[in-house]
Amino acid sequence: MADQTETPLPPATHAQSIASPINIILISLLAILAYYRLRPAPAVAFSKPPPPIVFRTFTPPLLKPYNGENNMPVYLAVNGKVFDVSSGRNFYGPGGPYENFAGRDASRGLACGSFDEDMLTKDLEGP
Repeated sequence: MADQTETPLPPATHAQSIASPINIILISLLAILAYYRLRPAPAVAFSKPPPPIVFRTFTPPLLKPYNGENNMPVYLAVNGKVFDVSSGRNFYGPGGPYENFAGRDASRGLACGSFDEDMLTKDLEGP
């Protein structure tokens, strides 16, 4: 075999350090983004809850005085649920178009679309 002549290898290129300015900037940017992504969220301050609603059971005779007369609030019952409609006193209070429903269960009259007195329960003492 023929003698192979060894060709000298080119001199090793100078290896760059990892601490180049662009790498430092990129690592800093990565650290800042990781911090903003992983930091805990600030605590949320909740507002004070509204005062609780006090429920009261009304029977038809107990509901009758709440018809807007004598500066009493105006209550209207529909299907057994009592609503305070005092803000609409000009509609539900004395002299208003819905005054027949104030202080009573107005379910039947509202369902039939009738404002007549005969649609309301007459005897409030019993069924």
